[in-house]
Amino acid sequence: MSEIRAIEMFDAARSLIAGAKIIFDSDGIRHRGQEQKPALPIIVCCALAIEIGIKALLAIVGRSYPREGRGHSLLALFEALPQQIQAEFMTFQERFTNCTGDEAKAKLLQENHSFVNWRSAYDHPIARS
Repeated sequence: MSEIRAIEMFDAARSLIAGAKIIFDSDGIRHRGQEQKPALPIIVCCALAIEIGIKALLAIVGRSYPREGRGHSLLALFEALPQQIQAEFMTFQERFTNCTGDEAKAKLLQENHSFVNWRSAYDHPIARS
């Protein structure tokens, strides 16, 4: 994959984060007399942005991304990155979020399939009940 394509992927990820921020900063939706933020598009945009960002990094270092979770597994994508890049992410996490590397990895596992789970939230058994 070309470096230009990877830059386009990063731009797409940034655009998704910007969209999520616009929604978060908006007045929200009035429901039963209360202002509510629509969580679904925020979560879907953020999860997809993380996925695309990691895939762009994989493209830059010349690695294909794993197909686990049909290519949407955040943990599998992260673990496909070179160890040095993984370590740099963990150092960033510790420095800027006060979250240890182990805690960050646990959170990544917790949100591992957020894009898939939330993009079709209406299909979830809880939503159908």
